[in-house]
Amino acid sequence: MPQAKISSIAAIKRMLESERLSGRPLAAALATAAGRGGGASARMVVVRGLDTQLMELWFSTDVRSAKVADLAAAPQGELCIWLHRLRVQVRLRCRWRIIGSSASRGRDRARWLAAWGEHSPHARRLFAGAMPGKSYANGRAAIPTTVGGEPPESFALCVGRVLQIDALVLGRPQHQRHVHQRVGRGWQSRRVNP
Repeated sequence: MPQAKISSIAAIKRMLESERLSGRPLAAALATAAGRGGGASARMVVVRGLDTQLMELWFSTDVRSAKVADLAAAPQGELCIWLHRLRVQVRLRCRWRIIGSSASRGRDRARWLAAWGEHSPHARRLFAGAMPGKSYANGRAAIPTTVGGEPPESFALCVGRVLQIDALVLGRPQHQRHVHQRVGRGWQSRRVNP
């Protein structure tokens, strides 16, 4: 397999879009600077959408979750995506914002509704139940059996505007690493030592 191209923003966009459209979930590790215990926090998320023109991506969450509080306290965080087939690690430093039920129109509302529509009935019911991390009463979850068509107020999207891309190819005969930094409306790219 030829080595993946990571030297330009266009190549990174094509790679991420191809992976998103492959039918496999685009899973990523999210690291935030502020955790509830006072240190950094990390968790896995599934990227639900990607806008390669704006270089924004998003995942859904419960607005009552710890990750929303973490991102509100320190809105910069990093996603780390491993593209197994290509042997590429992509780290995306983002500035995060939360889109919830108050998104009344425009692109934010469209993204919010589209993400809700992609969830399974079971996943939808979780947003209408108890808040994440709450102990089960009597050892059982209090999950509703049905949820209406509109997203509940607890459903939110975490939207990240990509500020920096750090891409590493684990290739032969050698590894390659490029860093792309957002500068104004453009990008500044450089190859760095892996």
